[in-house]
Amino acid sequence: MKPTTKEGVSFSVALGGLLVLGLGFPGAARAAGPVTPGAIIAETPTVTTLGVRWLVQDDDNRDASCLVQYRRVGETTWFEALPLFYVDPDGIASGRVVDQMLAGSIFDLDPNTTYELRLTLDDPDGGGEQRTVTQTTRRVPQAPADATVVQATPGDLQGTVNAAAPGTIIEISAGTFTGMLDLRWIAATASQPIVLRGAEDHQTVLEGNGGSYVVHASNSEHIYLERLVIRGPATNAAVVANNAVGLVVRDCRISAPSAGGHGIANADIQQPGEDFYIVDNVLNGVRNWPDPYQTGGVDPVAINVNGKGHVIAYNLITAWNTAVQLADRTDAFYTAESIDIHNNDIHQALASAIEPDGGTHNIRIYRNRITDCLFGVSTQPIYGGPAYIFQNVIYNPKRGAFKNNNEPSGVLHYHNTSIRSGDPLAAFLHATDRPVRNSIYMNNLFLGQGSRAIESWGNYIDCELDHNAYSAGDIRFTKDGVTCDADDLAHFTTLCGLESHGITVDLSVFAQSISFPVTIEEHEPPDIGLRPGSPPVDAGFVLPNLNDGFLGAAPDLGAYELGAAPPVYGPRTGPDDPPKNPPPPPVGLEVR
Repeated sequence: MKPTTKEGVSFSVALGGLLVLGLGFPGAARAAGPVTPGAIIAETPTVTTLGVRWLVQDDDNRDASCLVQYRRVGETTWFEALPLFYVDPDGIASGRVVDQMLAGSIFDLDPNTTYELRLTLDDPDGGGEQRTVTQTTRRVPQAPADATVVQATPGDLQGTVNAAAPGTIIEISAGTFTGMLDLRWIAATASQPIVLRGAEDHQTVLEGNGGSYVVHASNSEHIYLERLVIRGPATNAAVVANNAVGLVVRDCRISAPSAGGHGIANADIQQPGEDFYIVDNVLNGVRNWPDPYQTGGVDPVAINVNGKGHVIAYNLITAWNTAVQLADRTDAFYTAESIDIHNNDIHQALASAIEPDGGTHNIRIYRNRITDCLFGVSTQPIYGGPAYIFQNVIYNPKRGAFKNNNEPSGVLHYHNTSIRSGDPLAAFLHATDRPVRNSIYMNNLFLGQGSRAIESWGNYIDCELDHNAYSAGDIRFTKDGVTCDADDLAHFTTLCGLESHGITVDLSVFAQSISFPVTIEEHEPPDIGLRPGSPPVDAGFVLPNLNDGFLGAAPDLGAYELGAAPPVYGPRTGPDDPPKNPPPPPVGLEVR
């Protein structure tokens, strides 16, 4: 097998560096021992992403690595993905027990397609093995072409739903249904769903009457809500779906049902959901930027879920405490895994825009645009990971792009762009004394206005920072128990051994004029396209399956690649129309 090269860049060299980076736990002195391969666990697939976990034992010094290659079944060409991430079982928050494993995801796959994954486990001390597993991505949820279509009015909607068989589309005429629509225990199938669809775009209103919920879909299976307006008054949520499977909420307009009510909720950790598909919606809250404490501590969340297999994408979410949240708990039996949160357009999150708090393995947060928030992405904590956070744009995170509180472990931050002002005024800020473990920051662009480029109040244990760009300033950072007080980035590298490829930049790196968000009013998302010839261009590290479709000599730093079209954020066209931005074809390192 020989990796290809692109414009003079050796993928084999880059990939070899990645295998060393963050996977060998250099801060821990451990005895050598050959790895014993265990079971491979296939994650619940999503529409465009697959994930695996390979359990291992006896690798005491944890220097094993696992290359990942993939191809569609029936094709001959293999592509490289990111190698599996070594999940460190030590120091997990809340006393959680995590198995020793290597785990990871493959992105931007075709829906409803079967792939072979070739996993090559290698340990310098012996015990390596190669295995091939087969997995299939889920199809994009759609009603079958031969579905039975029945007409309903808001007045007879509940009765029509109660009589519907799997494989039925209920087209609801314009008007208002008042009360709680009861979908509990209604069971359809993935191939024969029951679809509740507005006959006209957003002219059918489901309106609460002051009860707990507007739509109660708990314990349902494969129910679709499309082209509807869902609003309060309701005390708890517009849509609740505890213990539901295959819920689809698509192209709906959802308003906060009350000052403290959620939009879409599966927040009961004893009743997790599975395979939700929440896309192309508009969710409007009632919070007023920028005061996060104005309603006495209530915490309305636009989309609040737990479980596995969920896709939350292409939504416009405005004026909630939190836009997307995993129902985090420290319960030893709680898991949240294999969840995709991508291409959402998020404004005015008075707490954190996205909170995968309590996530375990293969949590993926990517290509979101976040404007005006207290924190961009909160990881307090992640239980081992990997949690992928990449290619997100975060403008005006008042207290920091990432909230690394409560001892997260296994968080991978790649190609994010953050522009902030605040107090303290660090471009990269970790404002808690709790440690961060086994995490990587690479190819990010952190711009801040103030005296420090990097400030960490907590200890970063077995973490790596490199190939990032920062505003100028001094640095205070603690790595593996040693605090580095550096005058600048070069001094930081000398003292701490990090950021040997890091660079110092300013706002002139962007093609358009951008200002620091020093005022408290609402902001429009800026254009963060890079200026040709600016220092972040071609300064990145090659990450197979994430950026190896780069243009130029190497990947660019930050969320946007110069010359490539930016992502689509927020709702696309309706569910019956082809999307503006279909999933891209697989991008990976071809192996000949």
